[in-house]
Parts: sequence; C-alpha cells; structure tokens
Amino acid sequence: MAPYKTEEESNRPTYETKSDFVENYVLRPVGKPLTEEYRVYFNLKDKLLSPWHDLALYPGSGREPVVHMVVEVPRWWIAKMEIAKDEYLNPLKQDIQDGRLKYVPNIFPHKGYPFNYGMLPQTYQDPDMGDPLTRLPADGNPLAVCELGGAMPSPAQVKRVKVLGSLAVINENKTDWKVFVVDLDNPEADKLSDIGDVESLMPGYLDTIKEWFRVYKLAEGKEENVLGADGELQNQKYTLSLIERCHNSWKAVKEVEPGMQARISMADIAPQEHGAVDVLPRTSENRDVCRDIDPRAAEKSHFLSPNWPSMVACRGGALNV
Repeated sequence: MAPYKTEEESNRPTYETKSDFVENYVLRPVGKPLTEEYRVYFNLKDKLLSPWHDLALYPGSGREPVVHMVVEVPRWWIAKMEIAKDEYLNPLKQDIQDGRLKYVPNIFPHKGYPFNYGMLPQTYQDPDMGDPLTRLPADGNPLAVCELGGAMPSPAQVKRVKVLGSLAVINENKTDWKVFVVDLDNPEADKLSDIGDVESLMPGYLDTIKEWFRVYKLAEGKEENVLGADGELQNQKYTLSLIERCHNSWKAVKEVEPGMQARISMADIAPQEHGAVDVLPRTSENRDVCRDIDPRAAEKSHFLSPNWPSMVACRGGALNV
C-alpha cells in the first residue's frame, strides 16, 4: 500500500465545501522522501490548500468535542515530519536540525513516538501571551496533538478526532501543550469521553507518554523536559477551553502578522491560474546543504541510566534495533 494517495490515484467525487476535506483531499508529493527538498502539498478539487490555515479546526457545525487533526508523524515512524509553518502553503516536510534531517529518537523500549503525532489546524500558541497554567510563554506553534491507539495512519492524513485531555510540556522554558485525542474511527472511541477513561482501557499508557515527553531530549544531549502542573493531565473541559483560546489567537495573529503567511493561501485559485509550479520547491543545486545521516544511527535505541532521572541518556550504550 502506497504511503500517500496521489492525485492520479484518487477517483473520489469532490465537493465545494471545505467541510468535505477529510473525504476528498488528495496529496501532491514533490521531491524524494527522506531528503531536504521533499514536500507534501494538500489539494482539494484542483486547488492547493494550507493544512494550517484552510482546513477548519472544527468539522461541520457540531464543533466540540470533535476537531480535525493533521498527522505529521505516525506511531513508530522515525522521520520527524512537520507542517512547515513558515513556508508557502505550509506543506509537510522533514524537519532539519543542525544541518541534518531530523529523526524521532528511539527511547527504549519505544521506536519513534508511542502515539500518532500531529497538529490542530487553525490554532496558534501565541508566545506573546503567558500561559495561565504554567505562567510561561508559549512556543509559537500550532497545538500539538497525540492520537492514542487506533490504526497507524499515513503522514499528512487528516482525521476527525475526539478531544480527551491535555498535558503541558515545558520545552526550553516555553509551554508546549500536547492535546490527547482518540480517532472517531477507533472501535473504542465511544468508551472514551474524558482523559480519566483512558487508564481502564489502556493501563499504563498515559504514564508511558508522560515519561516519554520528559526524557526524549536526553537523546540529543539536552536536559530533560519539565511537565507543567507536576505532570497533571488536564480534562476535556479544560482542554476544549485551551483549544478555543489558541483558535482565537490564530484568528488574531492571522489578521496582523505577515510572518504567519496566512494571507498567501490560494485556496480559491486553481493551480493553473496562479502558476503554482513556480512556487513549489525544486531540487537544490547544493547537495551539501543538508548532510545525509547514517541510517543506522537513526535506528539506534537510547537507554536511560539506572539512576535516571539524575543522569542523562547512555549514548554510549546505544544499540541498533
């Protein structure tokens, strides 16, 4: 099964409204996967869309507690994919760190993320507004989302998900909220109405996720993260308020901040009319801009010292898996 559904592979009917995005969008990959140039663009009825600015946060008119999620990194994947918030039309790309393609660290016994990771469209964690819970500035990104359990999706897949709760992660002295959701297509979704329902169906899962967020930076030689509110998970009611606050921040910044590039979305102009080919990235002539990473290094596991958390990850004890 191909990881992406291309325009040529799709024969579904299309509709005028963006509320039909989930059923009818197609993806336009550009470049070769696992390279600096690789991008995945979103297309609906021959119109390029921004998954951040054009995809509605709330599907239809039902709104709460169901939202759209854009998958960036499926569970167990190691390529650190992300929506390019500062690029034209916000395609999906692989993150670059220190001149290298970035991979999700394997924190033993996990491979990559132990959940499906992505973002909520039309949200913005405004760094100019102090978070009311942590009293620290936000990280300036869309809200991050962790989909618990369920089938493994593809990168750039759009899902309808039910909001359950959230966790505040303090990353380099900035607040980075993680919203926990369940896919509406998950057979267990009806049994999950709030974050407190998760433990009985998935014993130990939430504690595992909290530990993962605490320690994954150790693999990069950095200090561990701190969890806001002493790691207390916030319930659905609080999280829905958080989402709405970030949605309002997105609305406000979208109107006044050119850096978000919201105004350049061409959702209502067909590609052939605005020459989209002229703005899609081409292969870089400088092949040394992003150095290749040893695939074996990306596959290594990182083990915690026996007396963690006082010690950093045992980088010398990394093991290929």
